Amino acid sequence: MNIILSSEKVLYNRGYIITSRNEYDGLITAEYYTTTPLQEDQAPVQPSGPSAGQVILVILGIICIVGLIYIVVDAINSPKNSSTDNERHHNNDNHAHYQNNDERTSVAYKYVMNLRTTVLTDTTSRLEAHLTKVVIENGTPVSSAAIESSATINNFFESLENELAFVR
Repeated sequence: MNIILSSEKVLYNRGYIITSRNEYDGLITAEYYTTTPLQEDQAPVQPSGPSAGQVILVILGIICIVGLIYIVVDAINSPKNSSTDNERHHNNDNHAHYQNNDERTSVAYKYVMNLRTTVLTDTTSRLEAHLTKVVIENGTPVSSAAIESSATINNFFESLENELAFVR
């Protein structure tokens, strides 16, 4: 049994889902989903760039500023009409009943483990493991960061060592 099959078995036994496998290149990608972060990886994740939510907020801010400028220009250029003001005020009152301020945030975590196997000789191979933590809020990834030092990776290698010793 080669190292790729043993790695897949260990990942499967640890609750990972194999999402990509290329035996020719020696690559495996596996994902682990959870609603609580792994104990050793509970340090806050530093985002690598602006999140999708931040980009949307900037766009909405620009739209709001343009809308406010339009309202001010329209108010300056239009003649004073009290019936129009009353209609605008009345319409705003009706929409206030439909606002829902009960926003709940659902947070989940996805751990992506990438394994790369390099054959050194006929009897030896090198296996590199990289783990990435992705924070997901309301179904949208908001941040991700590589986990440099992790008990999860150490436990994976211990399990793989046991699996390879069992197969011999």
